[in-house]
Amino acid sequence: MKNITVKLIKHLRDITGVGILDCKHALMRKGTIEDAVVFLKKQGIVATSNRVNKTALQGLIAIKVNSNSAAVIEVNCETDFVSRNYLFTKLVDDLVSNITLVNTKFYGESKGSLLDNVTFFKDREKTIKQVINEHINIVNEKIFISRFAKLHIGNIFSGYLHYNKAIGVILSMTVSKIIEDSEILTRLAKNIALHIAASSPLYIDKSFIKSKKIYDEQSIFRNQAMKLGKKLNIVTKIVNRKMQTFFEQNCLLDQFFVKDPSVRIRELINKIEIKYKINISINNFVRFKIGEHI
Repeated sequence: MKNITVKLIKHLRDITGVGILDCKHALMRKGTIEDAVVFLKKQGIVATSNRVNKTALQGLIAIKVNSNSAAVIEVNCETDFVSRNYLFTKLVDDLVSNITLVNTKFYGESKGSLLDNVTFFKDREKTIKQVINEHINIVNEKIFISRFAKLHIGNIFSGYLHYNKAIGVILSMTVSKIIEDSEILTRLAKNIALHIAASSPLYIDKSFIKSKKIYDEQSIFRNQAMKLGKKLNIVTKIVNRKMQTFFEQNCLLDQFFVKDPSVRIRELINKIEIKYKINISINNFVRFKIGEHI
């Protein structure tokens, strides 16, 4: 049996909101955080929603988009006062620019500490860590990069930054050919990025979901229906209906467009593909919200 530590139990409690004893029992039964969460869901102790309440920190999100890449960064601090300070805002903007300008080996979402020894583009005698330390000495407050991401595969890049800089999205797409009215594609990418910010999808479509995740969700829904005493054929219908809802809630292409709820994102893309005789694929997207990962 895996050694169940207090730290592991506390982590499960933070994720699920379930009591200490239930968390300990689940971990002793299942051994891992992931399996324990599924076990608790099946028991009906925790809600099936995969959204998790996180402790919020102060800080800012910044994005940077150019012709061949897009980057997003989350930089945290201790107080709202510092996060609204011009020096801090300028630092965050410089740091996200650093990611796009410097040919780092980091792509996708990464821990902020991986940037510590990267050269700062405005002063190549300094590292990013040294620049952050200088700002810490100025404001007398802890500042750190919690995470960042860079997308570089595709020929259309876009992003969206919420007005309060608490949510940021970057997006990469591949288009089979760039049409004469390229503004159409730019607007499409921008609208999809805005939609991602508002609707928080977790996957591009269901083909990106691991088979174990789908199996676990089906098991949860099946277990819930059987506890209600439903017949097997009714259970199957309930599971299928709830899985369809799960895909609509979590898969970008299956979601209804936030600016026009009568149209799914998939349909929004298809209309342009048909009209201009091109193929459009979404390669990846990253959505950051301040403090959600802590």
